[in-house]
Parts: sequence; structure tokens; C-alpha cells
Amino acid sequence: NTDDGNTILSSSDATTHLELILPRLRRAFWIGAGALIAVGLTFAFLFWLNSRTNEYVQKSQVVGRLSRESRTLTLDRESAIRGYLLTGQQISLAPEFAARDRLKVKLDSLIILSGDNPSQQDRARAIRAAVSRWDRGWAEPVLAAGSTTVARQAAQQDLAGKELFDSI
Repeated sequence: NTDDGNTILSSSDATTHLELILPRLRRAFWIGAGALIAVGLTFAFLFWLNSRTNEYVQKSQVVGRLSRESRTLTLDRESAIRGYLLTGQQISLAPEFAARDRLKVKLDSLIILSGDNPSQQDRARAIRAAVSRWDRGWAEPVLAAGSTTVARQAAQQDLAGKELFDSI
């Protein structure tokens, strides 16, 4: 002991004190390292989850855009054919011819993109089948009939085209 009340540790006391503190420090180090690893893994998981969510949202937006474009192209085709029936002018068919091939590509893309969702893919296939039925059942026969007045009048009175189109 010293006169001012401070205790001086001998070398054996310091070694004993170090032996008591060192395991506690090691334990604290490993607990801290484990906590840092847990925090890092949590951030990595959240980053992965966020990127997956963004991919899903972007894919959903693409599918929605393709659906809207397909609907617009389908409406363009029907409107063009009906315009042709009313006017008898070939120029009225320009939107129909422009939309025909693009519509097939859009519907095929829609089916491919919805491959991971069976119900969406079934709906996309049903839409493609309905468009094909409308093509075969009304659009192609009307276009094949030509612009004769009798053929146009018969097609105008035939509501099968409207019913087939409405099924799309």
C-alpha cells in the first residue's frame, strides 16, 4: 500500500486480474463480431429482397403495358374493319394491317412473360385464342369478301363479328 490510499498490484495480482478480464473481453469481442455479422447479413437479405421486389414490380409493369398495347391493337383492328365496311375504302384497313403482325408478337410476348404465373399465362392464351377465333370467324371472311356492296351489307348485318370480338 502507498500513503495516498492507492493500491499497487504485485505481478501475481496483475496476472490474476488479467486472467479474470481476458475471457470477458474475448466473449465481448465474439458477441460484438457475431452482432456485426448478423447486422451485415440482415442488410444483405434486405437488399436482396428489395431487388427481387423491384424486379417483380418492373415485370408487372411490362406485362401490364403489353396487355394495354394488345388491347389497343385489337381495338384498332376491329375499328379499321368496321370503318372499311362503312366506307368501302381500302385506306380504312391501314390500321388493321399495321396492327395484325404487331398484335401477334405482343400476345406471344405476353404469354412468355407470364410463364411464371400459370393463371396469367392461361388468361393470355385465352386472349390469343379469342383473337384467333375472331380472325377466322369474322375478320378474314369479311376481308376475303372484298368491297362488294352485297358482301359489305351482309357483314354489317352479321353480329357474329361483334359477339366474337366481345369475347376477347
